[in-house]
Amino acid sequence: MKKIFLAVLASSFFASSIFAKGISPQDIIKDMPFTQNTKGTVIFKTVKDFLTNSNAYPLDANRSEVISENPLVVRLTNFVYEGEHPDNHQIDVEHTIIYAISLIFTHTKANKMTLIINFMQFKDYKDGKYVVDKNIKPLKYTITRKHALDVLKKYDISSFDELAVSADTAREYETIGVSPSKTYFSLFRDDRRHDIANALVGKKDKPWYEGGTLQDKTLAKWEKGSTPNKLASAQTIINALFMAGHASFPEELTKADDFKPYATRMVRCIDTKAVSTDSNTPVLEVGVVCAAAIGILKP
Repeated sequence: MKKIFLAVLASSFFASSIFAKGISPQDIIKDMPFTQNTKGTVIFKTVKDFLTNSNAYPLDANRSEVISENPLVVRLTNFVYEGEHPDNHQIDVEHTIIYAISLIFTHTKANKMTLIINFMQFKDYKDGKYVVDKNIKPLKYTITRKHALDVLKKYDISSFDELAVSADTAREYETIGVSPSKTYFSLFRDDRRHDIANALVGKKDKPWYEGGTLQDKTLAKWEKGSTPNKLASAQTIINALFMAGHASFPEELTKADDFKPYATRMVRCIDTKAVSTDSNTPVLEVGVVCAAAIGILKP
């Protein structure tokens, strides 16, 4: 009985050791030089080597390019789809920003980089490569390693090494020091992705109530509008009604953010009515109906 117990114990230990250690990078990464730091994180000699190994933005399909290694200038290209909602387009850009900045600083010795994001129509494919759409203005950001790490520290990430799995955390199908960790994937959570991407590139959003352009459009345009544009447009309608003496509120509103719950409710109302209302109907007309529905329109 004792021998059986020891055999089972040894077998369990062996299996758990395999699952804990993952795959050695030496067994996976071929034909490109790399080192591992004291934490086991793989460091590639060049950014081009990193992009080749990652293959998230294939170089041979024109999805990425290292324009210069010193100073470091990297181009990544996102797809644009016909009829794509602007919210989805923005999410893609945020994903690209987080991927490029966090992983290039994790897996290379770069201390500063310029990231260029441009766009191509998914259907534009020629001679085995996608063609960049020159009608869409590219985005360009310059970021330092220190700044990127300072941003990550605000989310309790103290080192770039935490963004790759280690020998202690890698699962059997993950490559030690290369495969992205759970911490890395947490950067893309809906409740933080936008703020992290903006912080990494030093971008600040407009106040939520500014920049609305849909209030004088039709429902057809409203349905294609981004969420921030809808919210700002709803607030523009509410503000116009309030200033004209046609709207009132059950409580005293003393600052802009006090109006946000009402603007949010109006967006939901217009979205709902847009499903069953003629698409040529003016947004303002539906906005007035929704003001009554949410209880702020004076009789």
